[in-house]
Amino acid sequence: MADDILLPYVKTAFIREGWHVKQKAFSVRDSGYQFFIDIEAERDGRRVAVEVKSWQNTFNADWYQALGQYLTYQDVLNRKVPDCELFLAVHVEVYEEHFKTPLVSNLLARHLVKLLIFNRDTNSVTAWQ
Repeated sequence: MADDILLPYVKTAFIREGWHVKQKAFSVRDSGYQFFIDIEAERDGRRVAVEVKSWQNTFNADWYQALGQYLTYQDVLNRKVPDCELFLAVHVEVYEEHFKTPLVSNLLARHLVKLLIFNRDTNSVTAWQ
């Protein structure tokens, strides 16, 4: 959470689109563990949690961490907060370079990973997948 330097850009994009963004990370407890998801937001009765990744290391290292976090959060939210959809926020450049490859796109589909693709230059969400 602390190293996600792109978090302010995603929050700004949400606010611009009319989302009510909670000020603190979304905290969920399960089996004695505390999890902190970067963003919790609501709009028009829709509730989402968003894990923002900055992809500062090698793609492989960041991908392993992001997928593991996402799958853990997805499982916990499905059981504890079933009305909340989870998304992995990815900058459009990272998405274009890595997420369209067969390996990554197959893993995303297999594990039902939902993406929020954003552009930090325009502070906007470019796609929800």
